[in-house]
Amino acid sequence: MALTQRQRLRRTLLFFFFLIFPFTFIVMSPYLTVLGSADRIVSAGLLFWMIVFLLSFVTGRAFCGYACPLGAEQMLIDLVFKKPLVRIRWLPFARWVFWAVWGGVTLLLAVRAGGYERVDLLYHIGGFPFPLLSYVIFYSIVLSVLLISLLLGRRAFCAYFCFFSPLMMIGTRLKNALRYPSLHLEADKGQCNQCRRCNIECPRSLDVAGMVGTGDPASDECILCGACVDTCPKGVLRYGWWWKVS
Repeated sequence: MALTQRQRLRRTLLFFFFLIFPFTFIVMSPYLTVLGSADRIVSAGLLFWMIVFLLSFVTGRAFCGYACPLGAEQMLIDLVFKKPLVRIRWLPFARWVFWAVWGGVTLLLAVRAGGYERVDLLYHIGGFPFPLLSYVIFYSIVLSVLLISLLLGRRAFCAYFCFFSPLMMIGTRLKNALRYPSLHLEADKGQCNQCRRCNIECPRSLDVAGMVGTGDPASDECILCGACVDTCPKGVLRYGWWWKVS
């Protein structure tokens, strides 16, 4: 697919967020959310993921498609290796288990400590260079995502292990169910000739053509990257804000 202006912009943004990931990963750290909760502190990590969660009620999983540094890493890996996603039916439940453990421990520690007392965006965030342990954690994350992608294929970390994705999936499911004005995909299924180019270009390996056939391509697995929109020769798919009345 010849890249459209939107896809060039999206890839540029992802590449940028991947470049600065050595500095931002500690702000996004799930470890700091847990540690801060035990100390009655709202850390930068907790605040960041609360904001992402709230945004998902309006923008769905657009964060994954445009700003996630680990999504960017997987994009770069896919450009080189192009391995299809290995389908393992039960494995997507792993991310929900990881999320439940992380969220449960964070909540439990906050309750045991008596609730949050203050916000400290610099909590356990030192200057540069960071402590050696921070580098070990960072490179462990990057290497793990690389190995998972090499073993299980395209965006496998997103599909099976990202325990942040349930945060956005919850918001996406709610907005898609209630259908209040929010970012989503729409399709004119009568115009679709089932060329399935959308399936080929979808970084999440979704059956976009199948969803178009139902007339409703909105999905909590969709990261709203717009690759399907930009590759469709018939212009069947598009972004929407106001839901069509069925």
